[in-house]
Amino acid sequence: MPEDLRRAALEYHRSPRPGKLEIKATKPMANQHDLALAYSPGVAAACQEIEEDPSKAADYTARGNLVAVITNGTAVLGLGTIGSLASKPVMEGKAVLFKQFADIDVFDIEIEIEERDPQLFIETVARLESSFGGINLEDIKAPECFIIEKALKERMNIPVFHDDQHGTAIVVCAAMLNGLKVVGKDIAEVKLVTAGAGAAALACLGLLVDMGLKRENIIVTDIAGVVYTGRTDYPNQVNNVLCFPFLFRGALDVGATEINREMKLACVRAIAEMAQAESSDVVRSAYGGQQLQFGPEYLIPKPFDPRLMETVPYAVAVAAMESGVAERPLTDLALSEPLRTGRFPHSRLHDRTNLLIMPNQDAANVAFNLLKVLGDGIAIGPILIGCAKSAHVVTPSISVRGLLNMTALASVRASCMMMKD
Repeated sequence: MPEDLRRAALEYHRSPRPGKLEIKATKPMANQHDLALAYSPGVAAACQEIEEDPSKAADYTARGNLVAVITNGTAVLGLGTIGSLASKPVMEGKAVLFKQFADIDVFDIEIEIEERDPQLFIETVARLESSFGGINLEDIKAPECFIIEKALKERMNIPVFHDDQHGTAIVVCAAMLNGLKVVGKDIAEVKLVTAGAGAAALACLGLLVDMGLKRENIIVTDIAGVVYTGRTDYPNQVNNVLCFPFLFRGALDVGATEINREMKLACVRAIAEMAQAESSDVVRSAYGGQQLQFGPEYLIPKPFDPRLMETVPYAVAVAAMESGVAERPLTDLALSEPLRTGRFPHSRLHDRTNLLIMPNQDAANVAFNLLKVLGDGIAIGPILIGCAKSAHVVTPSISVRGLLNMTALASVRASCMMMKD
């Protein structure tokens, strides 16, 4: 590491206060009444509700949006076995990424165990299930990482995800999917050679097989090779931040009990499709005005593309529901509160909302008027949504001019897409 970068990184971690995290209250604490609600005696009401129905922990506590990032410090970045305490800056960094990209709260937990016994680590983590909505295992060396993840997934009824394996695999597979699209090849027909057979490589191969790569077309080597991943100075860098925040966001939104094959594949496809979408001004400005266009130099999207938050969690949530691992499925709900506040923070809605899809604007107006007269709920529509690849979401308070402008934009984009096709 260059000395100037080292000094800047140390100052970044030290000032203006040590570390990268803090805890803030989400409820007011200004007077005696607030104190009586937050703690004794009022807190007893929430405890009793959860005792009667454990699923209500998601309604009355932060558990449903809380992930534990846990390590034993045995495979930390390129530093190797540096111990649990020295790994804490990395785990804090992981927590920051969860919060920044998917608004997920994190406690980082560094576990020091003598002789790094996998079974002791398993026992320690398994007892934390009541505290968290999900477990992100981080920087644990092979082969212990396989043993630990397998055992915890079998014992715990919340998602357990070793990001170094599966996060890497998801992003690699998205790049592979798009790479094959660029060169016009079928995944069932190609041959693959890997240099190295560590935890990430084996997870990549397993997910590629799930996508259709034939086992007989894979050659695995354990000799040294040159693999450009996790670098900022090469195109198509494999950065796990494209995956884990949004994957967990979708899993937490529906109370998934695990992150299964179907959810991982849905995440792969959603990431791959985002790279094929037209680049936005927000992304271009975040990357110095680069002209980002799908092709050999741009097979996977950039982490700061805000549309990842709009598409990937939803795809993962749907996969969780369809595969039967969602304890809080959205069913016929168009918008749940966590989805709405995360993606439409300025919405005037304050409760769950049902969506009726109509064939045209006239039908929507008729339905809207009927709901106002006959319905028990509050009708807020109609809302114009384009049926092409891009969706144009219009708030109910939009002006006539705004509606006309959005309609014109949708029409122009649809025409452009037709010309491309």
